Amino acid sequence: MKQLLQNVLSGLFLFVFVCMSQAQYQMEFLNRGVVAIKRSGDNYITWRMLGTETNNVTYNIYRDNVKLNATPITTTTQYVDKTGAIASKYAISAIVNGVEGVKSVEVETWSTFYKVLSLNKPAGGTTPDGVVYDYSPNDATVADVDGDGEYEIIFKWYPSNAKDNAHDGYTGVTYIEAIKLNGTSLWRINLGINIRSGAHYVEMQAYDFDGDGKAEVALRTADGTIDGQGKVIGNASADYRSSVGRVLTGPEYLTMFNGETGAAVSTVNYVPGRGSVSSWGDGYGNRVDRFLSGVAHLGGSGNPSLLMCRGYYTRMVVAAWDFVNGQLQQRWVFDTDNNMNHLKGKGNHQISIADVDNDGKQEVVYGAVVIDDNGAVLNYNTWGHGDALHVGDFDLDNPGLEIFMPIETASSNPVDKRPGFVLRDGKSGNVLWQVFLDGDIGRGNCANIDSRYPGVECWAAGGAGLYDSKGKVIGNTPSGCNHSIWWDGDFTRELLDGTKLDDWNEAGNGGNNRMVTIYNYGNAASNNGTKSNPNLTADILGDWREEMIYRSASNDKLLIFTTNIETNHKLYTLMHDAQYRTAIAWQSTGYNQPPHPSFYIGEDMKLAPTPNIVLVGKSDCNGDVGGTAVLDGCSVCVGGKSVFKPCTGTVEAEMACSVDGVVLETTNQGYSGDGYVNSNNTFGAYVTWALNSNKTQNVTLSFRYANGGLSARDGEVVINGKKMGVIALPSTGSWSSWKTAAITVAMLQGANELKLQAVTVDGLANIDALSFSDGVSEGLCVVTNVSTSVSNLVEMYPNPVSSVLYFNQQVEWVLLNSFGIEINNGTSMSIDLEDEKPGVYFVKIEGGVYSIVKK
Repeated sequence: MKQLLQNVLSGLFLFVFVCMSQAQYQMEFLNRGVVAIKRSGDNYITWRMLGTETNNVTYNIYRDNVKLNATPITTTTQYVDKTGAIASKYAISAIVNGVEGVKSVEVETWSTFYKVLSLNKPAGGTTPDGVVYDYSPNDATVADVDGDGEYEIIFKWYPSNAKDNAHDGYTGVTYIEAIKLNGTSLWRINLGINIRSGAHYVEMQAYDFDGDGKAEVALRTADGTIDGQGKVIGNASADYRSSVGRVLTGPEYLTMFNGETGAAVSTVNYVPGRGSVSSWGDGYGNRVDRFLSGVAHLGGSGNPSLLMCRGYYTRMVVAAWDFVNGQLQQRWVFDTDNNMNHLKGKGNHQISIADVDNDGKQEVVYGAVVIDDNGAVLNYNTWGHGDALHVGDFDLDNPGLEIFMPIETASSNPVDKRPGFVLRDGKSGNVLWQVFLDGDIGRGNCANIDSRYPGVECWAAGGAGLYDSKGKVIGNTPSGCNHSIWWDGDFTRELLDGTKLDDWNEAGNGGNNRMVTIYNYGNAASNNGTKSNPNLTADILGDWREEMIYRSASNDKLLIFTTNIETNHKLYTLMHDAQYRTAIAWQSTGYNQPPHPSFYIGEDMKLAPTPNIVLVGKSDCNGDVGGTAVLDGCSVCVGGKSVFKPCTGTVEAEMACSVDGVVLETTNQGYSGDGYVNSNNTFGAYVTWALNSNKTQNVTLSFRYANGGLSARDGEVVINGKKMGVIALPSTGSWSSWKTAAITVAMLQGANELKLQAVTVDGLANIDALSFSDGVSEGLCVVTNVSTSVSNLVEMYPNPVSSVLYFNQQVEWVLLNSFGIEINNGTSMSIDLEDEKPGVYFVKIEGGVYSIVKK
């Protein structure tokens, strides 16, 4: 690898070459999520593997600052401490390329497998018609609203008189609250009397929409909504409630709130407005107020988009919004009133978000209709809406993703012929198999619950049996189909119905085996009547398995349940799979559904695919950066806190174009990549890079550096020969202590040369990596020592590639992985990459008087 990089640094061509590359999904930075549980006779500890790490990452575990493991933990993300006590505290560090990173934040041991969060329940009240109501904590989601790498819980306080749209009656107001995982309340939003309370009225989305490392919260609002800082939106005295408690007049808004403070940031008119109530299918206000919401990565800026929806019985509308510079901006609107009458009435009581056409951008699965990332129709089917919806890799023989959907108006009548439930191809919409029943098939589920059969199993309410991925009956219908969860140590999923967690009985070919009777712990209670769901299930702590959040029956507590069962499997956190992460955002919209990742999980699964993600945000400067030596994102430390600067690219210092000093030094640990640059100890010693800018703009550059000297080793930044200013590189205390310094410079559209040169006789600090802000990418180094003309050099195409890389002439080539290890070689005009995993590769080409390396 060192020789390979020296060839690059000698001034030869450097090209971007990424196998099967697509635009990256922007995902939140997470810390290790360490959780320690007291069991009978020992302590059980689990932690996160990040989606940006490979299976080669290993770990050390510390109890009360003393390392417990004699050798690195390699095959799992768990540890059993047989001498641990209830007072023990634990921290994890990751070992990447032989270098141990910083330790995670130390956590205390839970006394049992669930944690109790005490709540401050809102005061109840009385509606204008004399109905007394109180409150209970209902549907929830999670997001990191303060950028510390730990999730917060954002949940609804529903009044006891919340209504389904089919029923008249006043309701109390709905509150939205955010709390830390220790129960500390951050803020509470009062949606006001002009937002009726109920599952179809109140849709919330919590996600980092602008890429600043902190999540926002989006809600439908109205006159009288009070934000988390006490500020009223619109007319505080307006009351649009009718004599039967419905709200069918008055303005409707969409508001983006600051997730850390609850303050309203941007408010716009809700799209679509209600217009004529009767145009949605009835005259009393049922169908007009059927709302849904979600988050989708639609491509473009890299930031995810907000989806706000209305209607599914007749007219159906989905509006996509971006959050840019603190303002909501409309991206596109899908509306069946725009010459799409044939699609009316084909929605669902919920939506799902997934990349069903495998183009690196997500689609909106809106019942029987799939809306492409650009707002156009990708495919659709003819039957009407349903009460459940599942999207995942269910049939391993069918390429891509599948969609499972029960139908509310099923009919086996030869004239109507609407299936009771159906499995269809996500990209084409083609039916793979279907089962004809009569009536309202209200619920259904798909989950890998039987390891004897490949793929997942599907079933629905109303009997008809358990079906394998090919549509063949393999057993009796499982008891309950509301929810599923990964809880025990294997890769099959467990069945969650109300406050009962069961395992499917494979041996008996039917029936459930009780695992946890949840209501026996903390007086746990479920939500939403017959839907009987927890507040949330999600992979929010520990390893890849999922947690359950329930309310207490007294309605003044939330209970977080996490598994205390050992596992032999190692898998990155499901929250770093974009489909699963967006599923956590939409899980509580409409009728709650379990989340599914974009890939199959089972005992017969292949290695989980590497998620195509970039992490934004990071924790405070105490070193809790997820346990790796590599800092994700561009950030500077100000007053003990890490101030995040969004960036879209990072190049290791050893990939510089030229260096006055030592390249790829590895003496001092804690560096990222393969080493760092150590400049000569002279005034004017330098490092240069080539960068491309998509426009003339100001660009933030961040240098990761170490300075073990007593005095500063500042550097002057020069762009295209023009001096831009001096960046301070003060002492970091040791040569293995790395910090980040940032500077904003002006760049021209196109190619730019960046030079960092020493302004002291001691030279520069050691430089480990360079990060840059949006719109900038790594460029081509200038050729200075190749005698052959540029026109005669070897070209390769396409780049990025999918399966075969071609050359414009026959060459001698060597294929190397990202670590510089040779994996293939030959003499030909092409390289077959079909058997190689997605990732970054180098090609070394020997051409007589020159040798070039292409990335």
